[in-house]
Amino acid sequence: MILKDSFIVYHVSEFGRYPILNSFDNEETPAYIGLYSLPPAIGEAAQNQLENYPNSTVYDFIPMFGKEFSQIEINPKWKFTVIQSKDDSFAEIQMETLRGKRRSSISTLMAIMFKHIQQIAASYADFPITEVKVTFAHELNFCNIQLLKAALKNANLDLIENN
Repeated sequence: MILKDSFIVYHVSEFGRYPILNSFDNEETPAYIGLYSLPPAIGEAAQNQLENYPNSTVYDFIPMFGKEFSQIEINPKWKFTVIQSKDDSFAEIQMETLRGKRRSSISTLMAIMFKHIQQIAASYADFPITEVKVTFAHELNFCNIQLLKAALKNANLDLIENN
């Protein structure tokens, strides 16, 4: 899987690498999470909710992954809020949900995305997916890799490789 501001899931075999289409028949799924409904809307479904529920739709969080709060540039278009975590190092996202304002770590949002990715891949493969290879658009340091592994673990996935 390749992560930027969207993600692409691939089937890899001895014959090559082929993108797996999502439920909207697209190769790329935008990294959007809509928290106005249960279960959360993911990808295009969340992107479609953005106009009606801007305070409940989170996006642009993948580039924030593993960055300290002070390193994040706030986009004035965001209707969610980026706040310092309780330990004052990493950022968290505060958004509106059906149950009022909630805050979430970037790792938790990543875990929600990974769980969705796992479901896309499993529906294609017709068997459970337990391991993934992840490619980020930016370089990961040791701390970032540990955060990535924690997010994957929350989605019941193991990291086999990243680059």
